[in-house]
Amino acid sequence: MLKRSAFVVFFVVATVLGLAASARADNVVNGTLGPGALYRLVRPTAWNGALVLYGACDAVVRTPFGAVVEALQALARTLEPAELRAAVMAGGGPGPLLSRASTPPPSSPIVSTVTAPATPKPSIEVAGTCGTGRTEILEGYAGLPVPAAAASMRAPQGSRIAIALENGRFGIDGHIIVAGPEAGSARVIAYITGEDIMPVGGVGILGWSESGDAMLVYAGSENTLTTDKICGNLFVLQADGSAVKRLTDNGPAEPIDMAVLGPGGTVAYAQAGVLHVVVIDGGEQAIALGDCSFGAERLEWAADGRRVLVVCGNRLVVADLGIGTAAQVASVNGSILDAVWSKDGRSIVAANEPPGGPVTIIEVDPVEGTTTQRSQSDVAKEWVGGTPTLSRDGRWLLIQGNDNLPDYLPTYVVDTATGTTTVLPWPVLTDSAFWIVGRVPSVTWLGGNGRVLADDGGTLYEVDLVKRTRTAVGWVPTEPLTDWALFTIPR
Repeated sequence: MLKRSAFVVFFVVATVLGLAASARADNVVNGTLGPGALYRLVRPTAWNGALVLYGACDAVVRTPFGAVVEALQALARTLEPAELRAAVMAGGGPGPLLSRASTPPPSSPIVSTVTAPATPKPSIEVAGTCGTGRTEILEGYAGLPVPAAAASMRAPQGSRIAIALENGRFGIDGHIIVAGPEAGSARVIAYITGEDIMPVGGVGILGWSESGDAMLVYAGSENTLTTDKICGNLFVLQADGSAVKRLTDNGPAEPIDMAVLGPGGTVAYAQAGVLHVVVIDGGEQAIALGDCSFGAERLEWAADGRRVLVVCGNRLVVADLGIGTAAQVASVNGSILDAVWSKDGRSIVAANEPPGGPVTIIEVDPVEGTTTQRSQSDVAKEWVGGTPTLSRDGRWLLIQGNDNLPDYLPTYVVDTATGTTTVLPWPVLTDSAFWIVGRVPSVTWLGGNGRVLADDGGTLYEVDLVKRTRTAVGWVPTEPLTDWALFTIPR
């Protein structure tokens, strides 16, 4: 139990804590508040009735500063609100709890006197950027202002939309923002911090839970030229920003192929040839996938919640959680563009692109291991870019063609029942900002399966693939290029 007179020494910026957002201390440490002025804590410890937080600025120690929130929550339980505010802020500037302080060594936990900090030493990389400054998702920052780029964000009626907005190329922070269909409904639910966070694939939302109360977030630093900077971790973030849970603990050279939320609070993710199934509240199962040397390209839960379909190059693999093994159910000549379960889970529909041939739609019986051809596209051409995607019932395939149009690569729609292939008159599939690491299509399939939600220049359109019409229904930022994830509220 903290005493009411406890003195706390730590480095932090008041606005990040949401305790005095209106006051904005712009000169807490070393100048104007900015991304580099976010100070992280090494660890807290109780000593002689006082809570001492050992810390250093982020140029030296790069560890999550979630301990700050925990410490202030503890203080809030023991101090009157007015007393706490006075301790945190004083006259628009830092109060006694936000003063500059020296960092006592961990071996001697004493409350230090307030002194000017020493000049931080230059940053030294240890085992790569991901090893020293991994990207983190921090909850509890609902008081942060919405970045101007996302202020007009708006979801279609009957839904919510979430984006991860990285700030700048190879940045060190960003925000996760959620909006409904109402104008001005955008709000920050989490804060992103790290190093070299690339705006393409640095942080992305892989999907919402079935209930819409949580989302699966990938957070990483990507650098295709330096192996020790390729890493990524998974987080489950409550949609109201109230909590976040890290699911993985990856460091340098440990990328995740892809991941997907499953039923009943489970997450499946593929990494280094192994399928991991994590129960969010505890427990994990690992199943070897066999030869998946180029990484899993698709994961799809069966309706029974027991099987996971994995696309590994030209192979279809089904992992059975009940028996803890994975087995190949089909192998094709060429590549598999996408694959989905049938509604009853008895078969798999896949789009196959054989070398030099038209796209072929196949059906696979995962029990018998047999493959039959359903149809073949009546257009033979070079397919490029974007992420080909099948509707959830396997009836429609969207794919980009290399037509060299002046402004965009056109999207073709394949009727998988007949093979009839037609070009759509507007951009639909794009090179998703999150495709590199998440392998997530740049569109979202809507109910009825013949409709998708697509982005064209920041405007969200509901595209009817049967009627060949589209209707503007929402808006997302275009600068910087933003990935987004949609949750449709059940009617």
